[in-house]
Amino acid sequence: MGRSGAYGLSGMLAQLIGFIMLPIYTHHMTPQDYGVASLIVFMVSLCEIVFGARLGQAIPKYLHDKNYSYTLPQLYTTAVIASTLLSLVALLLVILLRGNISTLMFETDIYGVAVVIGGFMIVFNGLETYGLLFLRLKDNPSLYMKLALLKLALQLALNILLIVILNFGVVGLLLSNLLASIILTFILQYIAYKEMNSGVTVDRGALRVMLKFCAPLWYTSLIGLYVGSIHMVFISRQINLEVLGLYALASRFSGLVMVLFWTPFFQYWQAERFKILGENRGVEVFSHIFYFVITGLAIISLFIVVGAETVIVLLTEKSFHDSVGFVPVLVIANVFSCMTMYMNFSYMVQDKNYYILNMTLFSALVITASLFGFTWWLGDIGPAVALAVTALCTYLFNAFCSERIFSLGINQIKVAALLLFYGLLTFLLYWLLERIDQMYVRLVALTLMGLIMALVAWV
Repeated sequence: MGRSGAYGLSGMLAQLIGFIMLPIYTHHMTPQDYGVASLIVFMVSLCEIVFGARLGQAIPKYLHDKNYSYTLPQLYTTAVIASTLLSLVALLLVILLRGNISTLMFETDIYGVAVVIGGFMIVFNGLETYGLLFLRLKDNPSLYMKLALLKLALQLALNILLIVILNFGVVGLLLSNLLASIILTFILQYIAYKEMNSGVTVDRGALRVMLKFCAPLWYTSLIGLYVGSIHMVFISRQINLEVLGLYALASRFSGLVMVLFWTPFFQYWQAERFKILGENRGVEVFSHIFYFVITGLAIISLFIVVGAETVIVLLTEKSFHDSVGFVPVLVIANVFSCMTMYMNFSYMVQDKNYYILNMTLFSALVITASLFGFTWWLGDIGPAVALAVTALCTYLFNAFCSERIFSLGINQIKVAALLLFYGLLTFLLYWLLERIDQMYVRLVALTLMGLIMALVAWV
């Protein structure tokens, strides 16, 4: 297995626990519980951006940039210390204000414990991410995969203990994720500092350049979080937590686009793209990889859209079945978001990350304007449609602007042709499967289609 394949498989293993546990989650939790958990995750993501000082994207840039002479220990220890100190501030605030945060999010203070668990997740999720980045930079896919398997086993065991046996519900789901992250964090940081054999110090010069590089990305991430999550906050306030729970389950299925393809790819690509740029291999490399990305996203999306109803009906409790209708629209939103993130590299090459901020501000304006309109027009599915329309508009605007900053050689006509082809193929397969009434027969048909496509790709 190649390096990218190993990292990709490891990334999938790290995320698949949520799908393995679906029958347990949906039979021991209500859609409302699922909605509560999704808002806690939103809080964690928000605090990570505001207080976390995530400097991970700057480490590979300045490690491979020939204009700088920073070493990996200098960059890594500086980033970890800065992020950890600010994350601890966030944790303290969450602990002190847990009742107020719970009331603000859920109009009751009974979820204070879940909020505090989210506070600890802010600290340890960041440290775990840094540790995994270190393994990628040291090019150790074997150890990376072993640790992914370890976390999968830990989360599976903890979910069974806390949700099924102890019946902790939302708290059990969040606590299992936290405990697995804590264990993996200690292992990863021990490996990193043992291999670097360096002291725990902050390099002020490295901190300055990383902060300068990442500051626009933080603003962008904050606004991006607004774009990606405001529809869920909107649903919790304007509709109800039960519908939010259905959205959360649909988001988990549509998020398979990220889990099975984009996240594993980007974990490898995040460092590799700067290396390719430094080797002067030509922009055609970036365009060919982009077409590959579109194909990967489209194939994964095809199986998600076509198979969502079958899997949800077979694996989940009946109260969750209505989430099927949201899946296709959320998949479209994810696909265009991934394509936009790929093209953001044009701005990073020219140190014009503020363009990424501008794109995200544009997205925020579009989704803010469209949420109320589409919800009024289409009802419960309106927020999902608003998200998909926003992702499409942002991609089109970004394609126009990025080409003028640094061309990646991408032919947008070819992109449109690829998307049209895979869209029609998805519609055709969906129509064919709808003719089959038995869900288990559908599952067999999906499996056969997957085997055929895998065989074609292999050949």
